[in-house]
Amino acid sequence: MKKTLLALAAVASFGISSSAVAGEGIVNFKGTVVDAACGIDPDSVDQTIDFGQLSKAHLDTDGISMKKSVDIKLVNCVIDDTKNNAVSVTFNGAVVDGDKKELGTAGGTGTAIVMTGKGEDVVFGTPTTAQAFKAGNNTLHFSAWVKKATGVANVTEGAFSAVANFTMAYE
Repeated sequence: MKKTLLALAAVASFGISSSAVAGEGIVNFKGTVVDAACGIDPDSVDQTIDFGQLSKAHLDTDGISMKKSVDIKLVNCVIDDTKNNAVSVTFNGAVVDGDKKELGTAGGTGTAIVMTGKGEDVVFGTPTTAQAFKAGNNTLHFSAWVKKATGVANVTEGAFSAVANFTMAYE
């Protein structure tokens, strides 16, 4: 009888410990080490800017969407006394024919994305004016909006998208 109770107790304890696992998952870690004065906050590396629904009539009369912030957060910046401690950003993407200040959109709507930073238009494929940074964390502020693309007679209805990659150059 004692052996049976011990066996039942052992089976019960194994059953309890195996049922304690309610689910499984995976944690993936990733990153990149770069030779740069600052790191880039992960939230700034892969951004999605949603302009929502835009009025065709408004865009057709040379209106623009609401301006949206496109911030690049620099983290753990280190000052180097032998350098300018400034950074420029180059945004790259498929531009509208004849206008490097307009990022073309996919979807056939005839729209374009325009960006500014520090009061200057972003020229896609060209570095922005260098901005000084301080030790620690910094944020580079840009704005973006949607407009009717240059050379388009009328905007058409539909979804659009665009991709701009950016690279940083430190001085």
